This record gives sequence, C-alpha cells and structure tokens, in this order.
Amino acid sequence: MAKDITLSINNHEIHCQEGSSILRAADTAGIYIPRLCEHPDLPPGPGTKSESRVFRHGEINADENSLNKPYSGCNLCVVEIEGKGVCQSCATPAEDGMVVRSETAAIKELRKASLARIVAQHPHSCILCSENSGCDRESCMQGEIKQARCCPKFDNCEFIKVCEYVTMREDIAQYNYRDLPVVDTPLFTVDANLCIGCTRCIRACEKLQGKRVIGFTFRNDEFVWGTIGPSHKESGCVYCGACVAVCPTGAIMEKGLPWKKKEKLNFASVIIPPEIFIEINEENINSIPAISGVYQLFNVNRETIYIRGVENVRTDLEEKLKSVEKARFFRYEEHDMYSIRENELLAKFLKKHGALPEINNEISDLY
Repeated sequence: MAKDITLSINNHEIHCQEGSSILRAADTAGIYIPRLCEHPDLPPGPGTKSESRVFRHGEINADENSLNKPYSGCNLCVVEIEGKGVCQSCATPAEDGMVVRSETAAIKELRKASLARIVAQHPHSCILCSENSGCDRESCMQGEIKQARCCPKFDNCEFIKVCEYVTMREDIAQYNYRDLPVVDTPLFTVDANLCIGCTRCIRACEKLQGKRVIGFTFRNDEFVWGTIGPSHKESGCVYCGACVAVCPTGAIMEKGLPWKKKEKLNFASVIIPPEIFIEINEENINSIPAISGVYQLFNVNRETIYIRGVENVRTDLEEKLKSVEKARFFRYEEHDMYSIRENELLAKFLKKHGALPEINNEISDLY
C-alpha cells in the first residue's frame, strides 16, 4: 500500500499518496496548474515515442535519427521545485517534504514562451479577437480567411481556455494557414490545421485499443501527426471515438451521428482553468507589480462591475478601491496596449450583457 506523504505547493500543505505526480497532487488540493498534453485518464505526454513515418495524404518519412524520438510535452505544467529547479509537474513524482511553486514570475514567462510555440502552429484569431464570444465563421473583423476562423468547437474549446489563463505574449506572429487537407471518416473529421501536437489522441488509442492507429514523427524537426497506414481504416481504426473524446481543439470532431461506442468510453473530465477572483485586501494589492495593463473589479457575487486599462495597475487599483464600495474581488493582466485591451474587454462584455459594467456606465469618457 502506498504511504501518505506531505509536500508544499504555493505555501499550502498538501497530502497525497506516494507515487502521485505533482500535478495530480495539486489537482486533488484544488490548486490549478495549466496543461494541454496531460489528461487524467492517460499516461504522461512527455516520453511518448515517434514513428519512422506516418501518412497524411501521402507517406511522410521522419528525419534521420527521428525514430523513437520522445515527445517533449507541452511544458505548460512546469513548476519550480526547491533544490531541483524547473520540472514538468505531470511527469515528476511528488516527494515527502518537497517545496513547489507554480506561479512565480519566471514560471509564468516560461509558460508564455511554450504557449507561443504551440500557438504559432494553430489559428489564433479566435483567441485574440474582441468579438470572440460568438463568432459565426461567416464574417471576420480580423480579416482571416474562412478556414482559419473560429472552428466548430469554439464555444467549448479547452485550448482557448488554457490560452486565456496563461495569457499570450504580445509578440505572437500572425498565423499563416497551412492549408492541410481535411480527412473525412465515417464518424469524424480530422483537420490537421488545428492540431497542436499534444499526442493525447495517440495515447488514448493505445490505452483503449492497445495499438496505434495514429502517430507522429518529425520532419525538418517539425512535429507531424498522421495515421500509421495510408488511412484510418487501413491502420486498423475501429472508430471507437477515443481520439475525439480527448482532443483539446477542433482537430478531431465528430459528425453528430448516432455513436453507441462513444457512451462506453467513460473518460474523466479534464481539469479546466478556473476563473480568477483575487480577494481585495492590502496584501494582495501590494503584491501586484507596477505594470501597465487591465484590471477588473467584481462584486460579492463575482459579477464584473468595472473594467479599466491603465499605465500602472497597482496605483490605479489602490485609488479606485477608495471610491468603489461594492468591489470585493479583482483580477488583472499585463498589457502594454492597455487602452486597446480595455476596449476589447468592454466590447466583449457589452456584446454578452447588452450594457457596460455598472461602474463603467457611470464614467462617460471610458467608452
């Protein structure tokens, strides 16, 4: 029987069983650490081995020496461990007495850098657009071609939620649509243009069916996803739906047809980012760096009552709290183009609620 151990995560004492990963220990304690390649029912992503070739509308051979090259993971779950440095929390076992920090400034920057590499291979206007609360894909204020606009999974996209939590760097380059053909199977469609290379589908196929219908390789050091044989059918696919169930983007989407096998999958729900509500007190406000950005105020019911972009978040927040008695919580984000970001958030709120936040309505020069 595994013994109980105790560790510290962000100054919280955590109890878990020996052998648990740091990430799983954090989840059990209600401490969120971002992740994309991790899934609660699958083995860790880091270490998943590549193939010598895959098929994606033709045979794609690996670079020399790329056979069995391990997948390095999304690296969004990195944490700092006292005495050990930076580690991937999904693949690092928790140890008794371990001291872990998951929200330091250095860790946040590492996550942003990792997210930038992932986002570079995925359409991201849907994440940055101020109108992203309800895109019909028929029109686009960003001027994107239709194929690179919000995908059918937009309203329930795990990838978008993680991007919003980690926050994207402002120097993200414009996405160049790769125009990869969309594969049509009897029960689902596969759009490799939306694949972020998390390998969840590969691991789900292995766990449920004990084989690989799909895999990945490296060409010119670039991750390439595909089937092991020339098609899904020729690769032995039984259309169980495991790949669809675990995909965090719209890369593998079911067609909405009757699918009895899907009911037997019973995959656990993924852990999605929580909404951030920081309690208003002197300690929390003093901990904010003197940065330009945008902050929001919330009432006791966690409803947005004020959105503001400023040159110095901390000083403006201190001043505003003297006059806003209803404020009980806040959140903030760093953003050099704070006026533009303020207007984006206000436009999104207005579209959703049909009115500006309560306090913004009282200040005529904000909008």
